[in-house]
Amino acid sequence: AARRLFDRAASAPGVALRRLPFVGARLEKALPDPATTPAPLLLPGDGAPAFLFASPREVLDAVAPPLDRDDELYALDVTKLLEDAAPDDEARATLETLLGGGSGAAGPVAAARTLLDIATSASKIS
Repeated sequence: AARRLFDRAASAPGVALRRLPFVGARLEKALPDPATTPAPLLLPGDGAPAFLFASPREVLDAVAPPLDRDDELYALDVTKLLEDAAPDDEARATLETLLGGGSGAAGPVAAARTLLDIATSASKIS
């Protein structure tokens, strides 16, 4: 989900540039890819903070490494299990948004209600 959200966010500037009349396509080709352009990051430490130059893609790979096949299948199974435990379509849509598949943002009340509904239905099963 994190990679899907990252890719969506990284492609947003290019989509916005393409919409500019006359210069959009040329400007998009001239600018560097925001996902692979290194930027300074401040890393707090025990002493003085250190600066690190890394691209957003490198940071994502360090924080959330790509899943191997077994982990990806396990994540898909857990997602399917949660979707099956969701009691109604509204809960399924909120769950999909929380997991990064839906568009828009889920409000905190809807997210809490969905998670409570799933926990309640799971306790009924066991």
